Amino acid sequence: MARFDTLIRLLGLLALMAGCGGGPAVAPAEQAPAARPTAADGAPDRCAMTPAPGDRFLAEWVSPEGAAALAALLDRRKPAPPGLAGVLRAFYAEHGDDYDLLMLVTPDAGASRAMGRFIRVGPVNRPRLGLVGRADAELHPIAPRLEGVVLLALPEGEGHRSGPTLHESLHRYGQFLPREAGFPRNGHWGYTGVHGQLGGFDPASLRCVEPPDARPPDCAAGPDGRFAVSMDRFAGFANGGDRVPYAPLELYLMGLIAADEVPDPIPVLRGPEPQPAADDGRLAFTVDGVGAIRMADVLAATGGPRPPATEAERNPRAAFFLVSAAPPTDDIRGAAEAWARGLAGAQPGWPTHSYCSATGGRARMDTRITPRAP
Repeated sequence: MARFDTLIRLLGLLALMAGCGGGPAVAPAEQAPAARPTAADGAPDRCAMTPAPGDRFLAEWVSPEGAAALAALLDRRKPAPPGLAGVLRAFYAEHGDDYDLLMLVTPDAGASRAMGRFIRVGPVNRPRLGLVGRADAELHPIAPRLEGVVLLALPEGEGHRSGPTLHESLHRYGQFLPREAGFPRNGHWGYTGVHGQLGGFDPASLRCVEPPDARPPDCAAGPDGRFAVSMDRFAGFANGGDRVPYAPLELYLMGLIAADEVPDPIPVLRGPEPQPAADDGRLAFTVDGVGAIRMADVLAATGGPRPPATEAERNPRAAFFLVSAAPPTDDIRGAAEAWARGLAGAQPGWPTHSYCSATGGRARMDTRITPRAP
């Protein structure tokens, strides 16, 4: 499997070629102010967590078979091995069924960036998000509370600091909106102006190539009716790892803001074909047009607004489980524990978003590990 940053570029290019649908043409200037979290939302008084003496943030298991199973699952080109159930049993033999997510971390000495994968374990019944499904027959009985596992390859150095913990955690909720809502049905935002953890461009950066100071729909079209647009760099499947906060639409899927707080409408590129990037690094595409996805259409497609998040949904629990083929070095152990602490807001100086700061202080993830009750 390609490394995470390379993978999202390749998948993003495929999404560009496929394009997405949408409504009538609209200028992005129509959008309402976004509820997007900012750097200030990660201020220590809002999102910092002070662990108590004795708090643990990492469990470990040395198992060549377990590490091989996780590595194979991270390599999507190979069939999934049967070893994931054994990894879960090893963790829950020592720990209670107290977690919504289990972060399964395995070292990867050849990686420069972390990579991840989300696998759903428990049943899901969120029809307003397009999410209805059965539990995994083998894994769910092991931990009935567990919603899913996040597989993470831990690279050497500090590549893990760029995620993709926030990205994979978001797959609990999206993106699985019905096709009638106007988004691609591939778990990501594709080439829409969502600009979040699951991809999409920044609509504020969208411009015509000709004339360069204009914005759609005021672009100069060629004889075939197509015209060229440009925008800041992005990918259709991810944007910058844990450095990027959740977008307003993603916060809505999580139940953290109301539908009327999402910028509306959301622009979408129709029939995009990539063109050579500009000298300033901006991406360029020729398109049939720029359509609009309106929240009214999203709500109509899903049967109404998503209910506000419950207290449990606002405060999910996760556990980091380091699975290695050989006893981990102090550096590997320290990096995995810092990753867990950083996501919880308990790692001073952590350079990327915690779960709390990525949501603008609206939710937090507790990654402390508790022993199994007698």
